[in-house]
Amino acid sequence: MAGLPTEPRCSLVLHRPLIPDAAKEQLALQQSAAATALLRLNAADKVWPLFQDQPDPRLRSYLLHRLANYSPDPRSLITQLATESNVTRRSSLILGLGEFAKAKLLSADQQASVTADVAKRYADDPDSGVHGAAEWALKQLEAEDKIAGIPISDQLIVVREENIDRIAGRITCWQHLFCRCRDRDRGQHLSDFQAVNSDRFF
Repeated sequence: MAGLPTEPRCSLVLHRPLIPDAAKEQLALQQSAAATALLRLNAADKVWPLFQDQPDPRLRSYLLHRLANYSPDPRSLITQLATESNVTRRSSLILGLGEFAKAKLLSADQQASVTADVAKRYADDPDSGVHGAAEWALKQLEAEDKIAGIPISDQLIVVREENIDRIAGRITCWQHLFCRCRDRDRGQHLSDFQAVNSDRFF
């Protein structure tokens, strides 16, 4: 037909390769080992971004759990926490210090200073993630008695009430999801779901 191109044409469709979970696990382990080595070498500038929440939490989780095993200087985390502006990094740094406390790797002076700092963040920081991390860290610091005696700021009470409303909405969505999965024999029953402790969100 007149006007139509005579040259042959083809289409190329490219697909991003699917990376197996085993490969992702291995990469996260290798990266966490390298990050821990950098902390030990006092070259932590490239490590702090790894403490931030990511779509895939594997690397951050492995890094936090390796801290106690590889024993980098806890002063680097203490110093970074004092100036860290990113809220998710602050939460992770607090968890990291909790790992040090759990493994009894903090000196007496460090234990005292970290306890005082984390207790203040537990009382004043409006972010629920930081608040929950601080509560867990205080328990690892053997300062559970401080938790009940710490006054919670009015701002944090408001935020926690907002989080309760948001979590209630999530629970409603999750209930629908689990009901659908149960009907298809692919999920867990609601009785299993009801065992989830909502306090973990704070």
